Amino acid sequence: MPTLETKKPVPAELRLFAKNLRAARLAKGLTQHQLNDIVHVGQGYISALERGVANIGIDTMSVLAHALQVPLFQLLKPDFERHYDFSDSSIWADYSNAIDSNLAMPYERKIFIDNIIKARLASGLKKKELSALADISQDFLLDLENGKVGIGLNKAVQLAHIYAQPLYSLLQP
Repeated sequence: MPTLETKKPVPAELRLFAKNLRAARLAKGLTQHQLNDIVHVGQGYISALERGVANIGIDTMSVLAHALQVPLFQLLKPDFERHYDFSDSSIWADYSNAIDSNLAMPYERKIFIDNIIKARLASGLKKKELSALADISQDFLLDLENGKVGIGLNKAVQLAHIYAQPLYSLLQP
């Protein structure tokens, strides 16, 4: 007798990113193939992302956001489609001017790390406590806070939930 496969629930943030990624791509007049040509991800990855069935990390999200000229934190806001003004080029210009091209990591990862450290210090959580809550090793947390490793969306969401903050706020400068 066949068994039912249970799928892991898709985080709301991934569904939201998927919906907003598609809206941004269409607003820019790009096909999935054209966006893929710009960012050089695997064939079919854009489609899988837009359907919310592919895993993604903050660094790849950053690459996609930059290709669409949208600040990443905007792509994680629930009201993105209603409130983001693609005709206002100053939004991207102001944001992109703040990007330090000499960073050894993507800008949004740096923002995320800075905001996670601030949240940890403000909460009084020690690294050992945070690593236990987030189910990550202390070594990984240290490497993350030092910018040596990237972070996937699921773990980023988990950290945001620990601090009771929406993920976009941890990616906002």
